[in-house]
Amino acid sequence: MDRDAEENQSSRVLSLRKSFSIALHSLLLACPKEDFLRIFSSFKHAEQETLYQLYLQMIASIHGNIEDEFESVCNETQVMTALGTIEQLIENQKLDVLHDEKGAEYRTSVNDVKQELARRKLSEIHYLKDMLEKVQEQNQIDKKRIELLRNARDDVSHADSALTKLKDYNEPLKEISRSMNAHFGS
Repeated sequence: MDRDAEENQSSRVLSLRKSFSIALHSLLLACPKEDFLRIFSSFKHAEQETLYQLYLQMIASIHGNIEDEFESVCNETQVMTALGTIEQLIENQKLDVLHDEKGAEYRTSVNDVKQELARRKLSEIHYLKDMLEKVQEQNQIDKKRIELLRNARDDVSHADSALTKLKDYNEPLKEISRSMNAHFGS
């Protein structure tokens, strides 16, 4: 990979590649030269060196093949794209005020405000319900009073009617009484 392409890649992608390469290198070179020479101790020193050089070439070839296969699998599964996206999201979160520590405090205070608002609204709803019940009770009392007044008016109207009837009955009696007084001369 050339230097320009490497610079354009995210640090997570580079870190993944570097970690894989180091792990692979450690696995492939798990057998130090001393152990290798001891394993082939029955061979002459020149043959041991030649075998060790072949071993190193084989390890280098395997290392390259495994790295190529790793790149191929990463490309097929779009690992590098995903890591780039993750890095971009993390960078955006760092820039976003709502994701830093002050943002956490802001969110907490916003949540506190929301809870306080909800509590006050609930309190206001209870207050309004109580007021509505009181108004409804007062309306019932007023309706009963109005009904009593209507009944009393009807009673007064009946009494007035009875009084008028009584006056009507008394008129002839008054006439008779006046006539008698005039006649007997009181």
